[in-house]
Amino acid sequence: MANNTKKIIRIRKGINGFPFSICNEKGNWIANIHSTKEAYDLYRYETKHGILKIKKETTLYPANAENCIVSAKDIVRTQL
Repeated sequence: MANNTKKIIRIRKGINGFPFSICNEKGNWIANIHSTKEAYDLYRYETKHGILKIKKETTLYPANAENCIVSAKDIVRTQL
């Protein structure tokens, strides 16, 4: 990595019937997930190599929670 800044994703309260949502650094929604383990599995390589840090904020909802119905299996890593 050229710079030493870590990217951060946040695990927040889920929407549309999902228990959790993955959000970017600013709290904007990326995907819905069924468990926190699903987020850790999805970003295993990035967290293992220190590229990404996962923060749990389960008391907050995503900042842009409207019309977010995609599950984590449908996202692409480049959306960070």
